[in-house]
Amino acid sequence: RYVPRLIALSTIVAFDEALEVSLPDIPNAPAFAAIDTAGQVEMLRAAELAGLELVELRNFNPGQLRWATAPNGDGKLLVPISVAESLAVTLAELPDSQRVTWQHYRIRRGDSLIRIAKNFDTQVGLLREVNNLNGNLIRAGDTLMIPDSVAWQQSLALAQSGSTGVRRGYTVRSGDSLYEIAMRFDVTIDDIIGWNKLDPGRYLQPGQSLTLYLGGD
Repeated sequence: RYVPRLIALSTIVAFDEALEVSLPDIPNAPAFAAIDTAGQVEMLRAAELAGLELVELRNFNPGQLRWATAPNGDGKLLVPISVAESLAVTLAELPDSQRVTWQHYRIRRGDSLIRIAKNFDTQVGLLREVNNLNGNLIRAGDTLMIPDSVAWQQSLALAQSGSTGVRRGYTVRSGDSLYEIAMRFDVTIDDIIGWNKLDPGRYLQPGQSLTLYLGGD
């Protein structure tokens, strides 16, 4: 829905006097900068190093739907100008021992959690916890987040601390949409997509199970 919003906003700016809208003065200067993460990094860790709230960092990076930046992405984060230089230096000097890497694994036909856990030298319980799975059912084509086996306990702690609020399950009803569910539970569409690893291009299906975190910061 961002296209109609952009059109509406541009119309308001172009015809502010006719619409009797008082627009605030905004300096003609960049508000954010792209910095190199120097490798894969958790969004929560990056926020802590920048002195930002996780929600603020995610607002600057709506395309980052996971707890960590993509392992094979361009390694860039958008951050406020005020912290860009210092955070870039900090991340460049961050040792591997303080980075908890993740892999994104696309489930293949015939896969099981036990087999995937064994292949990646991790535990089934950890895969369930990190990926918000209630049982052993997985579907081919979906993606699992798999933390590096060397530091999986720290990975799990970071993933859990990134989801504030009370965890609640929700079953999609006929006629539901991401927008309606987000409005009903006072969360954002991006949150629902991130919590449930959804494809934004697919419609919700009646009976589909979603995980929500309510009452968080």
